[in-house]
Amino acid sequence: MPVLATNGRVFHLEVVEVRGFLKSRRFLGMLIVFCTLLAVVDQFVFQKSVLLPWRMAFWITNGVFIVMFWYLLFRLLIRGRRAIGLGWPIPSAVMIILSVIGLVCFNYWLAGVILGQSGLWRGRLLGDVFRHSAVAIIFETGIAIFVLPRALFAMRRSQRNAARADETRSTTEAVGGQRDFLDVSGKKRELASILYLKSAEHYVEVVLHDATELVRASLREMVDILHPSSGVQPHRSFWVNRDAIVGMNRVNGAQFLVLSNGEEIPVSRQRRGEVDQWLNTHVRKKGPG
Repeated sequence: MPVLATNGRVFHLEVVEVRGFLKSRRFLGMLIVFCTLLAVVDQFVFQKSVLLPWRMAFWITNGVFIVMFWYLLFRLLIRGRRAIGLGWPIPSAVMIILSVIGLVCFNYWLAGVILGQSGLWRGRLLGDVFRHSAVAIIFETGIAIFVLPRALFAMRRSQRNAARADETRSTTEAVGGQRDFLDVSGKKRELASILYLKSAEHYVEVVLHDATELVRASLREMVDILHPSSGVQPHRSFWVNRDAIVGMNRVNGAQFLVLSNGEEIPVSRQRRGEVDQWLNTHVRKKGPG
């Protein structure tokens, strides 16, 4: 559903994205810090001076209430929007003000019950609604500018990667549990044509027998879609095709995988045991040294 934030930006939000964001540590941490600052600045609750711990509890509870009410309105508006076919974005400020009205009315009702005084809200209701609304909108504006865009980007990238991995897993299972090709710049390259992969900042160098191609991806993403038996990662910056390995070499305490084209790929100290075990399991042959 498109939501118009108070900074003028329209966010197209899904329920699962909103729920995940509201549960995130970053959002909850910012909410607690913001409410704590309000408690420090404002020494009064219902026009009465109270101790800081009680003010903190009051503001944090109010913050959580507004967030929950906003989320409930978001869910209801999604259903209503679909039912009547609305096409324009829903202003977040409207949902905030409605949430604040519900909160302030609940606060005065509860205070009246606890204190045994009726009519506490007279002359105070509109002022508190305005004050709470201003505070909530300031907080929402900060979230919309500094936090939400990055959080949505991270969540959607994670969802794309998961979908890509599921698709790859399905393809792998369909060909008998082992993927025998790799997508390189939109082309399917047979694993037999690849010697090794090398990380290069935000790219991966795909070294073939007769050429080298550059792919904008991370080495981890590309390795994760390959079957563990198809190759080994001797170093955090390299993945080597099993069929390209002809042996292992040691020079002055350093270890290298020797490839069919004569190149040597370093084996990091932390991965030596893992690489030796993988070679014994999948290659079953070692070179000199």
